[in-house]
Amino acid sequence: MTARLLHYSDVENAFDDPERIGRLAGLLTALGGDDALVVGSGDNTAPGVLSLVTEGRQSLPFFEAVDADFDTFGNHDFDYEPATTRELVAASPQTWLTANVEEPSADDGTDGSRFAAEHTEPWVVRDVDGTRIGLFGVTTPATNSINPNATDVAFADPIAAGERAAAACRDAGAEYVVAVSHLGTDDEDLAVAADLDVVLGGHVHSEVVERVNGAVLLRPGVNGSVAFEVELDDDITVTRHDPADFDVHEGVADAMRAEIAAADLDEVVAHVGDPIERTHSEAFRGESRIGNFVADAYRWATGADVGLQNSGGVREGDPLAGEVTIGDVMSVVPFQEPVAVCEL
Repeated sequence: MTARLLHYSDVENAFDDPERIGRLAGLLTALGGDDALVVGSGDNTAPGVLSLVTEGRQSLPFFEAVDADFDTFGNHDFDYEPATTRELVAASPQTWLTANVEEPSADDGTDGSRFAAEHTEPWVVRDVDGTRIGLFGVTTPATNSINPNATDVAFADPIAAGERAAAACRDAGAEYVVAVSHLGTDDEDLAVAADLDVVLGGHVHSEVVERVNGAVLLRPGVNGSVAFEVELDDDITVTRHDPADFDVHEGVADAMRAEIAAADLDEVVAHVGDPIERTHSEAFRGESRIGNFVADAYRWATGADVGLQNSGGVREGDPLAGEVTIGDVMSVVPFQEPVAVCEL
């Protein structure tokens, strides 16, 4: 048998759709086994509507069901402040890998100690089906500038940290070195700088399968739409899997349904006859119906004359159509952030 990696990332609001997250769980459990490591690469606890309600804890039944082995921190995994992130890390079954996320200090912003050190590792080497695999995690240092709840966390240079971690994995006898990365397009720089075989990436929501400096670089997109299976053979073979082709893991789906019902997120609040699209291309093309919907909501809530919403803050998902629920509305911008009003 050949050692394998099962890779998912940026699950985000897939938790708000019990069937979708259930099918991703069904895929990972169907393909799992003693010869496979199940690896996430960040933003697998937030954002999302259920995530807002549970502060990320809706992810725990999923992690348990798929027997997750490793994850790293995405920028949204700090959406409910570092203390909550530490609690999630302690409660989840997988090992969280981070070579560049550090605890803060009162003096210079970091004391150099690893974030949640009692529950995380900078790098590890695992023997899987006779193959020694080294893995380490890195997170975009932009996190504490784009996430207002992460300002108290420090981030070291991920490229330098990745180089050191990759070298440590090789020194420990790793035949394959895998970066578990939430750097987005900086994955390419990491692959050039460090001695890697595979980069399991995330953060940027476009799907990517390519080779950089001899390393296979993967990003599976967003919302549990794709998972990759990586066979660590001589050529490193990658297979793309669509969760729609797999049975729903009913245990995970039922857990999400129960959370939705308990929070009354399935209460219908409006009916939309002409569907309001919320795709990436729709939100980023300039003025759009979904952008106007959000901006007008801000104006209505605050009495302002003008409403502004950045396109990147509108989350992709199914259109608002037919019976629209509280959860549907919240899912458009599912962040625990204030609306600011400026006067001039």
